[in-house]
Amino acid sequence: MAKETKKDKEIKLLEDKIQEITSEKDKYLDIAQRAQADLVNYRKKVSQDNKELEDRSQRKIFMQIINVLDQINLALSSKVDSKTYKSWIVGIKSVNNNFKSLLSNYEFIELNLDKNDKFDPNI
Repeated sequence: MAKETKKDKEIKLLEDKIQEITSEKDKYLDIAQRAQADLVNYRKKVSQDNKELEDRSQRKIFMQIINVLDQINLALSSKVDSKTYKSWIVGIKSVNNNFKSLLSNYEFIELNLDKNDKFDPNI
């Protein structure tokens, strides 16, 4: 009987150890699953934030383009005669400069190409 009692104690100790290890495993599995869910949520948030930033940037650019278009429409709607022709040209040049400035703000550069130059999209 004494041997069985010793074996029973060993079995009980091993069962307790298994229970402890299983509990610890479950705890770490829960931590890993939470970390994975946090990562998925973080990626979704970053993606959403990037989309919102892109949308705001596009709105800003379009508002600036609309401003230039308004200037063009104003110039086109004005009556031009021999007396106002020179000031109209000055206005058109101003609109042109505003548009070039807008483009340069977004790092577009004007290429001074000859009409005989072949188009190179990599420039």
